[in-house]
Amino acid sequence: MYFQYFKLNSLVLILALVFVPFYPFGAIAEEVPPDSTSSPQAESPPEEITIPAPPAEETPLETGQVVTGDATAETEIVNEVNVNVVKIETSPLPEETTTPAPPSEGGEEAVENFESPESTPSLDVSIENEAVVENESETAAETGENSALNIAGEAEIATGDAMASTNVVSVVNLNLIESNGFLYLLNNFLNYLGHVDLRPLASSETSSEDPCGPPDCDALGTTLEAEIKNNALISNVLITRSGTGTNSAGAAGLASILTGDAYAGANLVNLANTNIIDSNYLLFAFNNFGDWDGDLIFPNSDFFSSFFSGSGSSSGEVANNNFADIESEVEVSAETGANAVEGGEEGLIETGSAFAGANVSNFVNTNLFNTSNLYVVFRIFGSWDGTVFNAPEGITWAETQGGIELFSENEEGNQENSEGGGEIDVTTDNRAAITNKVKVFALTGENKVGGGGVGSITTGDAFAGANVLNIANTNVVSSNWVIALINIFGDWGGNVSFGQPDIWVATQAEGPEVLGPGSEVTFHTTVANRGDARASNVQFSGNFNSPLINFEGQEPGQAYSLGLESLVPGETKEFSYSARVNDAIPRGQTLIDHTLEISANETDASLEDNSDIVSLLIFRSSSRRSRHAPTTLYITTNPILSVVKENSAREVITVPGSVDYEIVVENSGGSAFAGVLRDVLKDESGNIVSENSWELGEIFSDEEITITYTAIFNENTASGTYTNSAWVEAWGGNYLQNPALGTKADSNIATSLITILNDEAEVEGEVLGESCGLYLDKFMRRGENNDIEQVKKLQVFLNKEMGADLPVTGFYGELTLELVKDFQEKYAEEILSPWNLEKPTGIVYQTTLRWINKLECPDLSLEIPPLTNWASRALPALLAKANSGSAPIPTPPEVKLDNEEADRPTSSVAKFFNLFKDIFR
Repeated sequence: MYFQYFKLNSLVLILALVFVPFYPFGAIAEEVPPDSTSSPQAESPPEEITIPAPPAEETPLETGQVVTGDATAETEIVNEVNVNVVKIETSPLPEETTTPAPPSEGGEEAVENFESPESTPSLDVSIENEAVVENESETAAETGENSALNIAGEAEIATGDAMASTNVVSVVNLNLIESNGFLYLLNNFLNYLGHVDLRPLASSETSSEDPCGPPDCDALGTTLEAEIKNNALISNVLITRSGTGTNSAGAAGLASILTGDAYAGANLVNLANTNIIDSNYLLFAFNNFGDWDGDLIFPNSDFFSSFFSGSGSSSGEVANNNFADIESEVEVSAETGANAVEGGEEGLIETGSAFAGANVSNFVNTNLFNTSNLYVVFRIFGSWDGTVFNAPEGITWAETQGGIELFSENEEGNQENSEGGGEIDVTTDNRAAITNKVKVFALTGENKVGGGGVGSITTGDAFAGANVLNIANTNVVSSNWVIALINIFGDWGGNVSFGQPDIWVATQAEGPEVLGPGSEVTFHTTVANRGDARASNVQFSGNFNSPLINFEGQEPGQAYSLGLESLVPGETKEFSYSARVNDAIPRGQTLIDHTLEISANETDASLEDNSDIVSLLIFRSSSRRSRHAPTTLYITTNPILSVVKENSAREVITVPGSVDYEIVVENSGGSAFAGVLRDVLKDESGNIVSENSWELGEIFSDEEITITYTAIFNENTASGTYTNSAWVEAWGGNYLQNPALGTKADSNIATSLITILNDEAEVEGEVLGESCGLYLDKFMRRGENNDIEQVKKLQVFLNKEMGADLPVTGFYGELTLELVKDFQEKYAEEILSPWNLEKPTGIVYQTTLRWINKLECPDLSLEIPPLTNWASRALPALLAKANSGSAPIPTPPEVKLDNEEADRPTSSVAKFFNLFKDIFR
């Protein structure tokens, strides 16, 4: 779900975001020099109507009115000083460049040393950073300080809302060595936020530059010597204020003042002297001004099982010398009172709510080596009506006086068990001095009315909040580290969830061709959990919208209910129940809806697929001699996909040999959209040998799709049992109307086993497609998320076959596309004619792939498989996508080219903002 903006009680909603992701490091705000000052001012200018005492012959104004609009002011400061990223290279440099260059100065890391592939790589790092950062900012949003005085009749002042926000982030002396993580900050002012989902941040797919993929980022497998010295001096002086009050009105008649709401918030984060080596980290700070009903979703228990077991594989010594001096002075004030009615006959004063809160959190001199640490603090200034779902083993939570805390049961890693890790020798010397002075003011009061008449003052609400986070002298080595600080300035009605279940239901109705008086119908219902967390206390309920039919053994109008206990991720349960049409039904046709739904204790990831409707048409003839009856109408709205996979292997397959596979996809429910069939072949160790995918598009109701293909196992294939898994990923619900409203409709996972016997030689680690066998085994096209290694092999083949000089990048760009087309025209009879095509497509599909493999290995006997009902329509769909240019273009690898082969990479900013679309739902 994206952010939803709406207006409530004439409030202008503001969402202030600061994203500072690290590694791959991409700046998303201009760097502010250490002595920078930012002082934005936003005002609805004060207005004043002053009428002096009139001469005797003049008549004073009868009315005076001042109405102001809203005012907003935001300050964003991001300092990035001495940020060093060091990655080890797995391939050696040429011999003439193996001598390392001398280290550079000014906070840059030394050049890495490279060893030959046969030996353990070595990494020597020497870093010395010194930085002084000074921030001064004053942010003000004002709609008050208005006056309407000396009015003979009525005087009225009505001010708009005022919102001021300050976000300052100083990242000073940050050293990332073979590490990955995020710093993520969010301020939310009264916006409808929904759920905050942190799972995309933990996904290894968040960045193509991720060196290892969280959470297993500790197996450095190298010898590392690092000497790091950091000296940081940070000073912050921040003033944030919003005001709608301090108004004056005077009139002989009615004098009234109505002020808007005032919101002021400051978020200050200092990250100084941070050394993260061979580790993962996540720092998350969230301020919510007002109530919040959403959930905070962490990765599921599987992630944290790896998170806690993934550390402790490195051996060596770590010596840290830390000194920190931190002073924080925070003043927060929210004022709605101090109003006065003077000199009038009568007066009325009503004040709004005032709230002021300040938090200062210091994490100083933290040293982690071969361990994992999680610490999450919720400060809730109102009430909390929620719980923690599916907390993983090793994480404990408890309610506190001010909210809740979640923390890991810390255990030091086992340094003796260092298999797969590396030798580490790290010495750090960190010195930090941080001084913060933060003032936040919100004012709606201090208003005065008078003039001898009736006085009325009504003030708006005032919210003032400050959050100061100081993280200094942090050394994280071969560890996983998560810190999250959440401040909710209001009530919270959400939950903490580790993963989310996604329960799904669909049903089929079975009965006679015509449902008449006394007819029975049986419902076969399937319930599944397609999420990544357990669903507990799952409850099923079914109802009819008419008393003309009732469930077996129950009175008309009574619901059918069933408790299913719990569903673990991927689990499916099936059950059946019956209903009977009453004898006394009206003549003619009557349409009856059977509605069914499921629920669980946990918040569900997608409520759209928690219900289904089956429409039943019952019929009673108008005369005994009626010869025509209606066709039975059973409608289910959700797709019900099933996959069956079989192979032709009867016993052991000797190599070289081949196996024919058949995959049958059936849909016994409503239409499924954007269907993709996935097929994966794994060896006995669980290693992926081959992956394929086929785009199915829309899978219609009651449709059956059959796909056949042949796998060739050459003489290099190792003996063992190989497992094929096939499944369909698709969408249901309102996907066509709006993809964001679609519901997942994935099928079951069908498996098929074969046993390979290689009498000639046991070659471990070989994969299909080596030597004289299948050269390529995956379909490719521009705009698809292609296998990089397969594209490289394609480019090598095209250079050889077509006499071209195509850069071997692994990215299917424009030059690769045109060269594929030239190849298809060269062998049009073998590639294009079977499809009755006159023009090349640029898609490496069945016949193109077949002919490339045939040219690379002439001994292969590769027959063109028959065009199945899927294949006959799949190619036009692929062509339509390719011609429209609507398919997404993947980010190319980091290769500098002197030509136009590849589209330019997506910027780091775009990558992360695309990622954040998935975080908020």
